[in-house]
Amino acid sequence: MLPLEVCSHIKRLDARINSIETSLETINDHCSMRDLSKMQNISANYIVIASAGLLETGLQCILKAYCSPRCSPQLQQYLEFNLERHTTMNCEKIDTLLRKFDTSWADRFDSEIERQQRIAIDSIKSLRDELAHGKHNGTGLHIVKGYYGHSKTTLKLLSEVIV
Repeated sequence: MLPLEVCSHIKRLDARINSIETSLETINDHCSMRDLSKMQNISANYIVIASAGLLETGLQCILKAYCSPRCSPQLQQYLEFNLERHTTMNCEKIDTLLRKFDTSWADRFDSEIERQQRIAIDSIKSLRDELAHGKHNGTGLHIVKGYYGHSKTTLKLLSEVIV
C-alpha cells in the first residue's frame, strides 16, 4: 500500500491535471489553433515534470516508510540524506537503488513491471532531461498523461515490492 504522503501527492497532481484539462477545453473555443497547441505543449511539459517528481519523491517516501520503523534515528537521517541524491528516476536507476537495499526487490520489480510501464518511466526521465536542458518536447498531451498514469501504477508496484 502506498504511504499516505504519496497518496496525497497523487491526489494533488490529479486535481491539477484535471484543472489543466478543463482549462484547455474552455480556451479551445476562444483561441487560435496555434495558441491552443502552445498551451497543450506547456501542459504536457508540466505533466512530464510532475511525473518525474512524483516518481522521485514517491520512491523516496516508500523507502523511508519501510526504513522508519526498522532503523535508528541516525540511520534514518543517513538514509534520508542519501535518498535525496537519487533524482530523475528511470527503470535502470530504480533497479540500482533497489539493489542497494535488497536484490530480491530489484529482481521482483524487473520481473513484474510491464513493458508499457517501463517505456513510460524511461520516457518521463528522457523528456524531463530534455526540458531541463531547454529542448522542445514534441510529445503530445495524451501521451504524457498516459505516462503519468504509468508512473502511478509503477509506484503502486514499488510499494508492493518493498516489503
